[in-house]
Amino acid sequence: MVKLPIKYPLVTSYTSSAALLSILSNSDDYLPWFISNYIQLYSDENVLDFYNFTGKYSYCPWIDSQIISRESFLKSFNNIHQFIQSNISEGIYVMIVVDRYYISNYQTFKQRHVPHPLFIYGYDSNKSVYLTGEFFRNGQYQYEEVHYNELFEAFMHCNDNGAWVKGISLYKYIPERYAYHFDLNFFRTNLSNYLNSICPAAGYQIEPVTYINFGIRAAECKLYEQIERIKLGRTIDIKVFAMLCNHKKVLSTSWDFLSQEGFVSDNSPIKEDLANLKSKYSIIQNFAIKYTITNNTDIHKKIDEIAAELLCFEKTVIGQFIEELKA
Repeated sequence: MVKLPIKYPLVTSYTSSAALLSILSNSDDYLPWFISNYIQLYSDENVLDFYNFTGKYSYCPWIDSQIISRESFLKSFNNIHQFIQSNISEGIYVMIVVDRYYISNYQTFKQRHVPHPLFIYGYDSNKSVYLTGEFFRNGQYQYEEVHYNELFEAFMHCNDNGAWVKGISLYKYIPERYAYHFDLNFFRTNLSNYLNSICPAAGYQIEPVTYINFGIRAAECKLYEQIERIKLGRTIDIKVFAMLCNHKKVLSTSWDFLSQEGFVSDNSPIKEDLANLKSKYSIIQNFAIKYTITNNTDIHKKIDEIAAELLCFEKTVIGQFIEELKA
């Protein structure tokens, strides 16, 4: 067996963050970078996610990444197994877009054709399986074994035209390359931008800003969009609720780090307020999960009752958080 180091990550809303943080979480050295770069949110017509300028992998200082298109791979390489295993053996993590229809771990097995990236961090030749990470069932990020034959079929028959990631991505973790120095002003600015729903790229012509909302405004709009869908008995995006919970986990983790570094007081009531925020967003998430099981549209009333007060509470707590950092 060849297995590269992984650790279950704090943020698991989407495959991109879950895979990256599975790699980085093996060392606490990533934490100052993590809390500085996982504060801002954005939303567009499709998603609510953490925002960054250039992509989660390209801006991470410890990751060398490259992408090989499916077409280039099929022209240049004969054996997907040899390709994956040789890279894993050299310490390189692999992300490959597969069709979930062909892999029995997925709920959509033999039901629907869905192209989606699969994170691979090892293999076992004796069992003929890959060690992988994905949202296999019930919206939960899991580490599971995928059989060689199923992965082969899922890759060879995959049409990745509709996937948000295409082809094969390779990630080399180089922890010794960079020592990240925490910048309190940068952290405070990002937190302020979240609270005030400011686009962090507004002052830079890096790329045209095409997203709809940023910061707490993005969170609020997506939350109420899902509440309305529940009210109308429509399918909801459960990842919106997962993202809201993950964001509050990051805020609590940030406070703990800042307390350890002496930037804030561990005895401040803000610590408990952040824990309460996380708990209340978890309650909302549980109601949303219950809706996906029961289709009871009355659940929208319970979420709506919590949401308005909770968003006001969040704005107050984060405002106090920022003031604490100025002291």
